[in-house]
Amino acid sequence: MPALVFCTVFGLSMDYEVFLVARVAEARRAGLSEDEALAEGLARTGPVITSAAAIMIAVFAAFTLGEFVLLKMLGFALAVAVFSTRRSSGWPSDPRCCASPAAGTGGPAGRGARGKPALTPSQCRRSR
Repeated sequence: MPALVFCTVFGLSMDYEVFLVARVAEARRAGLSEDEALAEGLARTGPVITSAAAIMIAVFAAFTLGEFVLLKMLGFALAVAVFSTRRSSGWPSDPRCCASPAAGTGGPAGRGARGKPALTPSQCRRSR
């Protein structure tokens, strides 16, 4: 069962990683710098990926309500894996963290993705 959980979570994460990388590449082709493209990619995909993770957690947790023990264990393990991966991924919850001049990545005039004010490093740590 651990191998099944690992393979499922790995496959899910790769789907969303490709989605994120495609948005970053799209921003680079539009002429943004690497740091700005990363911030833009996170700003455009972060809410979608977070929402998808919340939906997957709810669906996997619903598996635990059934009668089949193997499905209960699988649902619980997948829900915990998706939740812990999202919380410990190291990606900030707020994309303005990626373009904070204080974080060393720059950003146009202290602005984060989509022109929002960049957050300080301590604000970014609290948003994770």
